[in-house]
Amino acid sequence: MEPFDPKVRKLFWLAYLAAGLMLVDQVIEIAVALLGSNPTPGLASWRYGAFGLIAGRLGFLIVADAFLFAAATSLDHRIFLRILGFVHLAMAVVLFGALLLFGLDAIEMHGRARSAMSGLLNLATLRAGGVSAIAIALFTWAGIATIRMTRKHRRRGESRGSAPVISR
Repeated sequence: MEPFDPKVRKLFWLAYLAAGLMLVDQVIEIAVALLGSNPTPGLASWRYGAFGLIAGRLGFLIVADAFLFAAATSLDHRIFLRILGFVHLAMAVVLFGALLLFGLDAIEMHGRARSAMSGLLNLATLRAGGVSAIAIALFTWAGIATIRMTRKHRRRGESRGSAPVISR
């Protein structure tokens, strides 16, 4: 079968559905975990744990995101791709701000930690910060590549390419 055979194109709608299910599931799971444990955003320990929880879910959310990009690119949904590009740039900015606040909370948490817990706290901080930094880079790249890909040439009125993964 050819990649754009109508039978194959129908399968990409399944990728949309799978991505939607994964995104909704993860957002609900994060919300239940954060709101079900007496949310106190005024406490550095709560913010530190909340950021760690969200950072732990980023990998799964990025897989769902890849499904969205694959389906939208394969089905040539340019408007949706452009929206995804701007959403990714916004997510990169929000995540960068959250990472800065997480860094301040981590400093406060390390000041309070006993020496026995300091090693575990360092490891958790490095993991959450590292995953978030990679996600920021990925969101920024995906946003810029997708926006560039869906931009029309001013002279000819043609689009640049069809795949953000293969874009220039």
